[in-house]
Amino acid sequence: MKRSMREKKNKAAEECVKTERSCGDGADTESQTAKDASVRLEDGADARNAEIDPNAKETRPKLTAAEKVRKGFSIALDVLMYLFLAAAVFIVVMVISSSKNSDGAINMFGYEMRIIASSSMEKSSHSVNVDKYDIKDLKVKSMVFIERKPEKESEQNAWYGKLKVGDVLTFAYYEGLSQNVITHRIVSIDKTRSGGYKISLQGDNRTVDKDGNVVDVKTQTIYTSPDDYTSDRDRFGYIIGKVVGNSTFIGYVVYAVRQPVGMILIVIVPCTIIIIWQIVRVILVFSEDKKNKQKVALESAEQQAERECAEREKQARELDELRRRVAELEGAPASDPRNEETEAKGDCESNNVR
Repeated sequence: MKRSMREKKNKAAEECVKTERSCGDGADTESQTAKDASVRLEDGADARNAEIDPNAKETRPKLTAAEKVRKGFSIALDVLMYLFLAAAVFIVVMVISSSKNSDGAINMFGYEMRIIASSSMEKSSHSVNVDKYDIKDLKVKSMVFIERKPEKESEQNAWYGKLKVGDVLTFAYYEGLSQNVITHRIVSIDKTRSGGYKISLQGDNRTVDKDGNVVDVKTQTIYTSPDDYTSDRDRFGYIIGKVVGNSTFIGYVVYAVRQPVGMILIVIVPCTIIIIWQIVRVILVFSEDKKNKQKVALESAEQQAERECAEREKQARELDELRRRVAELEGAPASDPRNEETEAKGDCESNNVR
């Protein structure tokens, strides 16, 4: 009996859906009401699905002040590390370059760099006033940057003609029993009959006696043309280039790195620490990325289960509504729609527990 009643309900429901006709005189209003209810149910289900839509744009949480500070500090630390590595490489290249020359000169980027070895150009209470010149105080162990004179003889005389009193030159000079490389300031420059130049140079620092009188002012003279040599010694004197800049800090660093202990403490140890730290950071990043992927996969599975449950609940409500409408049309008592919905919810909850 119950089976025949259920079959009749299902058959009547199918005929109503297929033929889209009104099933009785008073069925239109109730059918419209059922449709409205079904639309509202669908809207509610769509809203729940939208909440768990994986394709929806994620809203990134705003960083707190502390997180911004940490991020800024991390970026600054990275920049400093990369700058240090670049400086370390540059210094090592300079040291290797200086080791290739017997006099310790460094040749890079068209310039020559040398370390000041004496105090003849240091500023002191007895030194010459050089405030009006570009190159002033040259301390011991500071580095000077030298613009080398042209290699072509045809261009050298024009280069000499641009020199003026106050310029600082680095030159080779035969003094005593050996040839030395000296950095001093031009005190006079004169053109000779041969067309060359006679350049006189002195150090800025002055030696004084116990009474404060300046003594022992040595002057070096360089002839740019062989025709002007006054003795065989003059041919050993020649200009290397003009000093265009200096740096005390770079000079101290290069001087220290030239020593074995300085190379270990300034370059090798810090670079080793930075490399190890970067390796650790890479490992941590990969580990965090793996955890995030696992978390995303788990969340996707949970969202898929929630969508399936929501779809089952929607179908159960639609079926209950259809049965209710058929029962009302036939005048038979309708089954409680909450039973099917409760069963669907129970299935979803059991899936979530699992």
